[in-house]
Amino acid sequence: MSTRNYNFMYRPLRGGIAIYNPQVGRLGTLGCIATSDGQDRWIVSCYHVLCRANGAPFPDGEPIYQPVDGNVQALVAHNSTNRADPALDCAAALVANGVNSIGQIVGLRPLQNTAEPLVGMRVTH
Repeated sequence: MSTRNYNFMYRPLRGGIAIYNPQVGRLGTLGCIATSDGQDRWIVSCYHVLCRANGAPFPDGEPIYQPVDGNVQALVAHNSTNRADPALDCAAALVANGVNSIGQIVGLRPLQNTAEPLVGMRVTH
């Protein structure tokens, strides 16, 4: 998979792909998939991508899409006013029913478990 093809339709949904809120009016990047309880799935990105530019307020439940073939869009999530912070420029949207997701990011190896730091460990990004 090429990371340059981030605006293709990826299923299952994963980090590093293009997402779109029509009210914002431009493509942004899905940062990662997260969970609050092991059952739900949230897309995490910037406030200015999922919600509004300049920290403006937005309505709860607003739809988030993924572009398909350049202009057709597929619903992937719904915004949450409770999981958005314009001061930190971060937000999360609940993944829509029936949309599968995984905790991978396009172009990166699968994430590993965290480990306690030890002298001599390499820091990677």
